[in-house]
Amino acid sequence: SAYLNATGRAVVGAVSGDYKLLLVGHDAWPHGAQHLLVNIARRLQSDWGVQVEFLLLDGGTLEETYRDVAPVTIADGATLAAQVEGFKMRGFAYAIVNTVAAGLILPHLRNHGINSICLVHELPRIIREKKLEAGAKAALELSTHAVFPATVVRDQVADEVGVEVDDRMLLLPQGMYRQLAEPEDGGA
Repeated sequence: SAYLNATGRAVVGAVSGDYKLLLVGHDAWPHGAQHLLVNIARRLQSDWGVQVEFLLLDGGTLEETYRDVAPVTIADGATLAAQVEGFKMRGFAYAIVNTVAAGLILPHLRNHGINSICLVHELPRIIREKKLEAGAKAALELSTHAVFPATVVRDQVADEVGVEVDDRMLLLPQGMYRQLAEPEDGGA
């Protein structure tokens, strides 16, 4: 909950119920980042009444799970700029880009005046192995804020893609989306 509060403030400050937020993911396959994005949407809706929609750069087996939470658009590479423009015309002024794997959307968001934060989960080795350097560089250079889980991750990713650390790069723990239950016996 604290993570989502901080993320919401990083995007726009105080969040109101008539607020629209675009959530961008790289695909809908059942892995950690994808589950996190679905749960970010659930919490933004339930805690603040935020209107969310998903823009996924590719499909996957979790598409129905995403659709159960909010409308889903699967990106079409040939018309991606027009799709982003459509979101802007419908009142989406802010986006959360979940992982540098979706970072190549950032030039389109910026060109259409959509402020964004990019949640950076990947470490440099994964960025290299998955060939995500361009998305990581876009996250650090083009997003309104890039959010890192720790100083060491921020510093290593910035060094990996040749970008100077600046005040747009925020540090917030990431990835915890399940409520922790109090033990029944009240103990630790």
